[in-house]
Amino acid sequence: MSADLDPRPEDADVEALLAAADQQRDAAAWNEAAALYGKVVELRPEAWPLMVQQGHCLKEAGFLTAALERYHDAERLAPEDADIQLQLGHAYKLLAMRKEAAGHYARALALAPGNPDAQREAAAAAGWGDEPAPPPPASPEGEAPSLLLDMAPEFPPAPPPFLASAPALAEAPPPAAGFSLPAAPAPAPLQTLATAPAPAIAAPQPPPPA
Repeated sequence: MSADLDPRPEDADVEALLAAADQQRDAAAWNEAAALYGKVVELRPEAWPLMVQQGHCLKEAGFLTAALERYHDAERLAPEDADIQLQLGHAYKLLAMRKEAAGHYARALALAPGNPDAQREAAAAAGWGDEPAPPPPASPEGEAPSLLLDMAPEFPPAPPPFLASAPALAEAPPPAAGFSLPAAPAPAPLQTLATAPAPAIAAPQPPPPA
């Protein structure tokens, strides 16, 4: 696909940018190529084939929404171009919007019935127009459910370590009704110092005569 650019004073700049964009595209430098094609389109806003080229590079770089917008820009300038319809179908398919993809593939086939790519893609997407839209994600980013809370009903909490190591104590039955432990015996009475007998003291003896 090439653009027929009208001669203008700044054609030298446009040709240099276009050559650089093609070089980056051939080297699979998708971001750089997309930026260069964008600069060319700024100078030549009617050059829809270069919008398609920029869309290709954006798609290869992973910017699917930006690529889709660029393809739609080209479609507004060339609504009867079958290749643009194919590229729109591819972009919508990559975005999992299969109903929209099927519509563009069917449009491409209507514009170019002999195009083998349009025939193949339209046949593959024949039933996509009746499919419902894909549901939204169950857990939006930042709101993921807690795994532990979800699993709590299936896994009851474990017993404390001291009970787990002594199962007999943890599972001992309660005492029977009317049962009581024997009372401890009372301590024996203590004798006080006042009632204890005093020890005998010997009387002093006189000294012997000299």
